[in-house]
Amino acid sequence: MSMAIYSRFANLLDYPGPDTAARVEACLTELGESSAEGRAELERFLAEIAGMTPGRLEEAYTQTFELRPESTPNLGYHLFGDDVRRSIFMAHLKQRMKAQGVELGVELPDHWCLVLRLLARQESAEEIDALVDDCLLPAVARILKVVEGGRQAGPYSLVLHPLRGGVRRLRPAVAPRGSGARGGSAAGTASCAKSSSSPKSEEVFFPTAARLALTG
Repeated sequence: MSMAIYSRFANLLDYPGPDTAARVEACLTELGESSAEGRAELERFLAEIAGMTPGRLEEAYTQTFELRPESTPNLGYHLFGDDVRRSIFMAHLKQRMKAQGVELGVELPDHWCLVLRLLARQESAEEIDALVDDCLLPAVARILKVVEGGRQAGPYSLVLHPLRGGVRRLRPAVAPRGSGARGGSAAGTASCAKSSSSPKSEEVFFPTAARLALTG
């Protein structure tokens, strides 16, 4: 399994189309034998959508992710709500996405498809670790809880578990960040708001703010 898994899940979690089954197959190929459980859930997803018309699949996606803010694919909402910190967070994301050649299209920068595509291109192990630990995994956990807590979870819950498991397996091992990055200090939050004319890989811009939003 390589960094391409981020792009594969980005495509699969984008709005469904006639190639959705092919997107699943691409994920399965990239997962390989690294996760039997993840493969089983994606195969179940593939089986469930096989009998659905394109319209029904689009409806399932919309009902799962677009009708309630509690399950929105915009990860920053789950970390900050409508707090100004979300705007700062998105500004930093947009800056890095432009530097890495990730096209935003019509989505906001904190949409999970864009964040996953940024991860696929990111070279800094420390920033990958920060983005995964402080943003992606906590937000996906919240979305999954909402989706599975509904009356009818729908097929897309079968994609979120493999996403979370695949990201955890791929996450690079890096040296622990300093106390300012994990300790919940005001200085750590301020670092998220610090502007920069150009992204630098050594400047980890997520650290404490996301964790404070989740715990404070």
